[in-house]
Amino acid sequence: MNAITFHSYNGQWHPYHKGEERVPAGHFFYGQRHAVPTEPELAAAVDNRRAFCIPEVEAILEEPDKREWFAVYWLGQVMDTAKEAGMRLTLSVECQESTPLEEEKAMVREVLALYPQIDVLELITPEGGGDNSQPLSSPEAAALCRELFGGGAAEAALQSLRQEGREPWGEVPSTALDAPPPPDTAFFS
Repeated sequence: MNAITFHSYNGQWHPYHKGEERVPAGHFFYGQRHAVPTEPELAAAVDNRRAFCIPEVEAILEEPDKREWFAVYWLGQVMDTAKEAGMRLTLSVECQESTPLEEEKAMVREVLALYPQIDVLELITPEGGGDNSQPLSSPEAAALCRELFGGGAAEAALQSLRQEGREPWGEVPSTALDAPPPPDTAFFS
């Protein structure tokens, strides 16, 4: 079966709430603006005139309500096309540890209402695992992996990375395997 996964950080393809404030969808590049280069050869290769974004949204970039509508519409159209091609759709959304559970549940309900095409809604940690202002040391990262996935699953993931020649987080001390990875962790291999 062919499959495709879309990812949305909060405010990209779906709105979310920050306390009483509703943050609309359509915040591309985490809400940052990236200007199109002025060098003629680069500008000629880009369909946008002022800012990098979906070319069709550039005209409404300064209009949050229209931009939000278009972001949801655009991703919905891409999802419809993928469904027509027989693909299984996954949408991953980020859950913030600092967000109250009721707000997270409301966000999940809204995402499911906005994108009825999806087959799987994947709840993930923010990119980079959360608050990147205080990165984890290698032992802390390894301990977090073991805590989240269990010793066996964590070791399987780490071993897979080592076999590919990629050592995550530097040297990771070996641990006793507390259990074999459960069947639903096959994505680690």
